[in-house]
Amino acid sequence: MMTIGGISVILILGIKFLALNSLPGEVLGKALLVSPALSRWSMVQLIYRSPCARPEGGLGKIFKENVRKREMAAATALSLAAAISLFRFWGAVLWLMIGVSALGVQALFTRRIGGITGDVLGAANEIHEVLALLILSGIYHRFY
Repeated sequence: MMTIGGISVILILGIKFLALNSLPGEVLGKALLVSPALSRWSMVQLIYRSPCARPEGGLGKIFKENVRKREMAAATALSLAAAISLFRFWGAVLWLMIGVSALGVQALFTRRIGGITGDVLGAANEIHEVLALLILSGIYHRFY
């Protein structure tokens, strides 16, 4: 399993590097702000909407107990505001795509293991940060 984890880290870092390297300078700083914000928002979504996979809870349970409707609403509003303020229309598109992807991750792990764990949250964070960078790269190469 350690080999898979090591390879995953190398691949994630490589994809992040390539995606960031493909962005023009005026977009790079904005991308470095919005991609982590949206990936953290995806984690809040997962925590709020998903059951814990383990009966005893684990690390995921600690977060689950502290994310209520108020925290979900605040994270949603702040992430949407950040995306729109930095990228206007395309920020809303990016926000929506990350949100839909988070719903897909939730469905996958709920079906496979019965909910979320701390490891699922960490994986979702990395997946959505990379996805946000790739979407931004695609937008700027296609439409600008």
